[in-house]
Amino acid sequence: MYLLQHFITDAHPHLPVGNDDIYTRTLPALTYKHEYVMHAILALSSSHLALLTGSALPVEALRHRQLALRGLNEAMSQAPGEATDADAMLAACYILTFQSSYMLDGLSDYIMMLRGCGLVTTLMLQQNLHGSFSIDANSHIKYMEAQFGRFPTIDSRIASDGIRSLNLVKPLLRHPVEEVFYQLLVDVLVSVEQSASCAAYVHLTNIMNKFITLPQCEVHHLLDPENQISQVLMAHFLTLLAILSPITSLEATNRFCNVPMAGMLAWVVNICTRMSGKKSQQYLVWPKSVVETIRANTSRTDLTADTPVTRLSEMGTTAPAPYGGRLRSACDRCRQRKIRCDRAKPACEACHFASTPCIFTPLPIQPRKSVREQLQDTRAEVRRLEEALRAERGARQSPSASLHQSSGLVNDLFDSRGFDVTLKAFRWHLAYCTPAFAASIQSDPAFDLEELLDRVADSFDLQFRTKPARVVLPKWPPRRLIEASLEYFSSNGLYSIHPVVDIDALTCLLDASDFDGSGVGTSIADRACLAALTAMITRIRRQEPAFADADPDAYVQAVLSVLSQLMVEHTNVRALEALIILALYIAPLGQPQTAEILLAMAVRIIFNLGAHRTGPTYESTAHKHQHQHLRALFWTFYAVDKEMSLRKCQPPMINDADCDLTLPERYVAQSSEHQFFTSELSSKELLYPSDLRLAMLKSRVYHLLYSEQSLSHSRARRLQLIRELDQELNDLKSQFPSACKPDAVVSGNVPDYFIHDLSLRGVNVHLEYYHCLSKIHGASAIGTPVLQSLSPPSTSMELCYQAARSTLIYLRRIRHLIFPETFWIYAQFLLTSSISLYMRILSAPTQCGVQDDIHLLESTIDVFHQLNCVEPSKRFPPFVIIEAFIQRLTLLAEQSVSEAAN
Repeated sequence: MYLLQHFITDAHPHLPVGNDDIYTRTLPALTYKHEYVMHAILALSSSHLALLTGSALPVEALRHRQLALRGLNEAMSQAPGEATDADAMLAACYILTFQSSYMLDGLSDYIMMLRGCGLVTTLMLQQNLHGSFSIDANSHIKYMEAQFGRFPTIDSRIASDGIRSLNLVKPLLRHPVEEVFYQLLVDVLVSVEQSASCAAYVHLTNIMNKFITLPQCEVHHLLDPENQISQVLMAHFLTLLAILSPITSLEATNRFCNVPMAGMLAWVVNICTRMSGKKSQQYLVWPKSVVETIRANTSRTDLTADTPVTRLSEMGTTAPAPYGGRLRSACDRCRQRKIRCDRAKPACEACHFASTPCIFTPLPIQPRKSVREQLQDTRAEVRRLEEALRAERGARQSPSASLHQSSGLVNDLFDSRGFDVTLKAFRWHLAYCTPAFAASIQSDPAFDLEELLDRVADSFDLQFRTKPARVVLPKWPPRRLIEASLEYFSSNGLYSIHPVVDIDALTCLLDASDFDGSGVGTSIADRACLAALTAMITRIRRQEPAFADADPDAYVQAVLSVLSQLMVEHTNVRALEALIILALYIAPLGQPQTAEILLAMAVRIIFNLGAHRTGPTYESTAHKHQHQHLRALFWTFYAVDKEMSLRKCQPPMINDADCDLTLPERYVAQSSEHQFFTSELSSKELLYPSDLRLAMLKSRVYHLLYSEQSLSHSRARRLQLIRELDQELNDLKSQFPSACKPDAVVSGNVPDYFIHDLSLRGVNVHLEYYHCLSKIHGASAIGTPVLQSLSPPSTSMELCYQAARSTLIYLRRIRHLIFPETFWIYAQFLLTSSISLYMRILSAPTQCGVQDDIHLLESTIDVFHQLNCVEPSKRFPPFVIIEAFIQRLTLLAEQSVSEAAN
């Protein structure tokens, strides 16, 4: 009974994190059915007590361990019948893993039991055995994010020495797994050297996960006592565990972490002893010195996981000591005499001759600023430096500044990887997804959107060191880049997808101008158009060698600097082209509201030039060519305008009644596989980024179902319009080739190699189809207050939910096309679909298919988790926010289902 009590109070594992109650309350009750769990508890408790008291390991501990292992093997030989069986297996694995770490010869057992933990966890997830433990794929890091602010900083000198030690080993690596393990160790040490404790911790968990996923033969290779190189690497790994124990001790957030380290330190000593006299001995100097320092400064019974927080302070770490202060680097006597303290034990030289013990008075606690305060200070300093930079630049500029001398701007527009900018864009898109949801979460304490976003922001700042906003200086592109961009646009037939410039007119214009000169004699609109096109081409094809040194954001900034002059070009085709290109460039950066302002400037030029009407006759071939180009510009504008209108459910800029909606002569209206899959483009045909027939349908959907006039329709009239529009959409879908129907892609009838050949245009058409379907049937739930009080037709609502499911399944299949440059184009589709399923689960948590919807949300989380598995410097903030947001939706949905079931 004493051993059981010791397990509950002090010895139970703190992994998986956040599951203390399972070990202290739930698990003891399971021991009556699963006897091997009780043997595991008694084995761990005995070993734990032996290390804390300094006594020999009792025979009973080994006997209980043998019985526990035997019972666990029998349990794992057959599939668990229910969740409690799986809980017992997982608990026993973790308990025996912790006991292995207390055994002086338990290194191999520790790694193998760690793999057992991973095996059982995978089994539980695959068989959907959601027991008492919280074990989803992201739970560990998500749980620890709350502790990131408490992570101490380990002395970078320790890490620097460790990196130098590993560099000596690098030339000796022969086996692939050695190279993998070596790189994982270096990642941890580099993070420690850079004082990035959070990153170091994440890299350490990557090592643990690697042990779980490695093939058995490669694990045996690393553990082979005859393999000197792998033993050296293991010694470095175990030393890292000791160094980072001030951080890992925070995994036990609800109790004092009483995890003895003596066993693991002994493993390092054992390796050093076995290597004594061998060639590899020279590569163990660093692990041996670190371990000896820790052991020399600590008694055997005091070696617990939190001990190095104090002891490593004496080695130079800045980690806070348990009693609240940081130990001084010199004893009081040496500090007062201003001499170097040799820190010998039991007393330094000065104290030894004075016959007094060394006294180290803790430094006073300095109030620590929160992460937010630190970021605010940093940003204030950045703003001060930016102002100084602008002032200095302004002093150098002549009074008659030319186009080349516009001031630089710190603009959210180009900071697409900045976290604060991302939050603004996310909030904007969220507000237009599902208005009822946006309003409900403001008063829903369970969701607490602000807390979620603050937590994600703090976590991102801590892990990835958010950089200040980029200062974008306007710069006009050089002539060679403009020529290369024009040639690329022409030779690749990009006019077919983006008919935004008359390439022949621009080529003639460039040949007749001195673009690299002072700009005298060159129209502002001409220069702006050429610069905007160059920005667009160099951004989408930045990997091309010819565009490697381009700065497209700077070129766009240059065009924006002359925006006031473009505004007065009421009938200038080049000004119209420049404005449309700017809008197409800026909208995918997560700034659709800015793009709309630019389009609003362009719409009047469109009407002034008569682009909204088809010319009855043409005076010449040149006049016909010019007007056909104007019509192409009109349709480009029209498609973007109608998409933005339907997304926001706000009036478009163009009224269909004022326009001739005859499709362009070169437009390919008949659907074919050519329009959906990647193929060679030709400027002789017009495809546009999406189907123009869908654009016209979106216009009708808004006008008939979402405009102010439509809201006064009777219920019967509204349902009739919904059926008619649904039929129009279905007729359009029926014209798609069989392999390109969106339903076929979602159902899995289209093979993966077809999916990989889909063009961005094909993806746009499919996703816009589902968006239209959702908008058409979603309108059944809005209208006058009388209509809103009535339940919408179940068929319409189910079609809305089906559209949401299809969108998420589709995005999962085309995940290879979700990257930073395209994310904001699809963001609203993704958010709207996720929210729709979430609201359906909350409204009917016991309905059939709820678990499938939850699984679909979880698979969406996995998509963005995989997208986030890149180097920290390449981490894209929108992916991080979306993953956290959908995870919150899923968690609350699961809670709702669980509560309804009980």
